[in-house]
Amino acid sequence: MANGIRYLIAADGGGSGCRVAVARRGDGAVLAEAAGGPANLARDFDGALAALRAALDAALAGAGLDRKALGDAACHLALAGGNIGDLARRAAASVPAARVGADDERAAAAEGALGPRDGVVAALGTGSFLVRKAGGRLASLGGWGLALGDEASGAWLGRALAAHALRAHDGLEPGSPLTRALVTEHGSPEALAAWGLAAGPGAFAALAPRVVEAAEAGDPVAGDIMRAGAGYVVAGVEALGAADGEALCLAGGLGPAYALWLPPGLAARLVPPAGRTLDGALALAARLAEAGP
Repeated sequence: MANGIRYLIAADGGGSGCRVAVARRGDGAVLAEAAGGPANLARDFDGALAALRAALDAALAGAGLDRKALGDAACHLALAGGNIGDLARRAAASVPAARVGADDERAAAAEGALGPRDGVVAALGTGSFLVRKAGGRLASLGGWGLALGDEASGAWLGRALAAHALRAHDGLEPGSPLTRALVTEHGSPEALAAWGLAAGPGAFAALAPRVVEAAEAGDPVAGDIMRAGAGYVVAGVEALGAADGEALCLAGGLGPAYALWLPPGLAARLVPPAGRTLDGALALAARLAEAGP
């Protein structure tokens, strides 16, 4: 095979976990996939690399290969936090494949969800970002982490719920069955505050399914939080300059939950993702394999 590359390897990593896929270059057939722990480069670089290596070894083993196969592979790493500083370059340098590309998840998300189509992807998982593909060019926003952004993400939903529960306790805003239940589960507002000080994005994101479920059941606080998240998606689509009628994909573990909360005009533009971010990363690995001698 030209240039000796026989395998394609892709990784998709975020705040809740990572996945690695190994495929044959010739026909693109996926030989094995494996899951691993959280892999956000900006939050815990060394921990992310450890999770990535473990998932990579498991995927190679599932394909009947070992690390020697990396010498015959093109690899693309789509890892949260890869847009910060030189973290993507350092992550790529840790993988001894024949060819390695690395960045955050935006390009892989657009490739996986949209394929050859133009449109906008709202990637809403533990973190969040929006990316628009138009005429072969990408534009994006968000992806700045929970401390300064990640609006509409699972972590953002969970933090918003906990914060509202404490404001309701202080009499600043009305509470709801969900906010009262959260305080009760922790035993006191002080205990909830102590939990929040120690919680990371993954712990906050674990509350997101409860927000979604309660909102759909009519909990007023949960509904307000979901509407605020949907408002961010609307603003992001507009900020990226999407044309009227341009497709919108709600991707990530939380993305589909927002379909109920979008305004009708935007909801009418929803199309299902063509594939996963991991599929997009495999496509980018294939391009890397074909580039140059």
